[in-house]
Amino acid sequence: MPWTWTPVYVNYLSQSEKLDVLRWTREALGNDVPFVGGAYIEGQPGDTVALYRNQVDPIVAHGGIPILFQTSRLHGKSSAEKAAVYAAVCRGYPHVLAFELGRCLLRYGEILMIKWSAA
Repeated sequence: MPWTWTPVYVNYLSQSEKLDVLRWTREALGNDVPFVGGAYIEGQPGDTVALYRNQVDPIVAHGGIPILFQTSRLHGKSSAEKAAVYAAVCRGYPHVLAFELGRCLLRYGEILMIKWSAA
């Protein structure tokens, strides 16, 4: 089956709406079709790693592959520091995608691309 792209702006959804979208996605695709779900934490108070993991847990529980959308909390951090945060977020999950955009594309990013796989 070819990949299709249907964006859902996760930053505009409540937690219960996010869970609905994950459930609907899994029901629509069936059990064996992979999908990518966004983990977005911008503007939420708390620990960066814990916030991301709270977003990633339900994505993984529904059989999705999480993608970590960058947060301004990591602005000014070195690539090594960002990678350490992402590694802590990804620990224990089979697959996670993450990215940081360059400043020319987004005001608080730097270029860093990570694909985590426990395998």
